[in-house]
Amino acid sequence: SPVGQPGPPMAVFEWFGLHLSPAKRIEFMYGLLHMCQPLEIRFLGSCLEDLARKDVHVFRDFEITANCQTDLAFLKDVSDPVVRSKLLVYLSLLRSGNRECADTLYRALSHIDPALYLNTYHGVPLSPRGGNTQNVPDQHCPREGGIESGRSVHPSGTPLEAESGSLEHLALLFTMASLHPAFPFYQRDTVRHQLDNVELVLEERMDCHKRMSFQCSSRVEFVLLTYPTPYGHRAGESS
Repeated sequence: SPVGQPGPPMAVFEWFGLHLSPAKRIEFMYGLLHMCQPLEIRFLGSCLEDLARKDVHVFRDFEITANCQTDLAFLKDVSDPVVRSKLLVYLSLLRSGNRECADTLYRALSHIDPALYLNTYHGVPLSPRGGNTQNVPDQHCPREGGIESGRSVHPSGTPLEAESGSLEHLALLFTMASLHPAFPFYQRDTVRHQLDNVELVLEERMDCHKRMSFQCSSRVEFVLLTYPTPYGHRAGESS
């Protein structure tokens, strides 16, 4: 496309809706809003207010809880998927000026260690300040036995998809907290470094998955080229 024209609007909508993770969707929209002019922001604010009004009765009780420091104090075990789901809802409904509840949520998020969700990480250090981690070994890739079973499984039996889902939840939590106006700057900065660590693990997970897929396809090709078919010749040979 010419400079200044990213592509047809439908292609952009499809990319946004189908190819971005929830965390990346929020981060992308947040960046776009900051590029808008003041009057554009006011107009979009009116549109958002109208859209949000349609669901206000559905989220009324959740919004009360999200802005009550006493209720939020019970959300401590972030390793529990139910607690993580509640945190996502409450972060979405937290009012922009509620510093007290933001502080309670920050204390819960600050105790999350992304490495705990990778049973085979074996203590490989993640950067505590979000810096680049060099020479990270592939110890969080599945061991032998996971590939042949048809799906990637850790020795503990946990599917890679489940772990990736937990990390995606963490990425979404940290993204929302790092951008939420109720959190002061130092809290958003700290959460942003935690997000960098989660994204590092997700990238390593993706690279590991690609390597496993390549190994599987190579093994299948080797078998087809090595062993004869029922017709008396090897795959790829003409009869």
